[in-house]
Amino acid sequence: MRQASHSCLTDRRLSKQFVAFLLAVISLAVINGFTALNAHARVSSTGSPGIQLPERAQFERQRLLFLDAEKAILAKQTRQAQKLMKQLSNYPLLPYLEYLQLSRSIRKTKERDIITYLDTYPNTRLADRLRSAWLKHMASRKQWTNFLRHYTASSSTTLQCHHRTALLAKKRYKEAFQDIQTLWLIGRSQD
Repeated sequence: MRQASHSCLTDRRLSKQFVAFLLAVISLAVINGFTALNAHARVSSTGSPGIQLPERAQFERQRLLFLDAEKAILAKQTRQAQKLMKQLSNYPLLPYLEYLQLSRSIRKTKERDIITYLDTYPNTRLADRLRSAWLKHMASRKQWTNFLRHYTASSSTTLQCHHRTALLAKKRYKEAFQDIQTLWLIGRSQD
């Protein structure tokens, strides 16, 4: 009898929890529905501020311009690429094209152009990749002053080693050897 009563209480608790859960799910669905309607109204209305999406034809035109610009960059047609990229000022993939152009000609790229890109798109994967490539290029040319000025902490052992080499080249021995065991005492081969 006791067991049956305990089972009944458990069933009621589960039922109450299930009803509470069901009400929460329905409430979230209603809230999401109103949010979607509100967002749609903001996008659709021309008088109120909100998200303004380009027309489908404009998206298609931009997509084709993007592909042409990418081909021009890969073919090293810099002027053609620049001309096409100017037409893509609001295109969401423009940072990729800029990255591609800078990284493919990193030996000839001006420092200010790279810094501008890094400042424009901070904390992005492409900015990190560009900085790494640029730092490796500076290390290969032994441009240690510039390297140290633009180096940021990195998980790349190659860049960490270049950083230590740059510090040694500038006779900053104490910094160069600080915590060196984290690079040296590893159970696998390092760069």
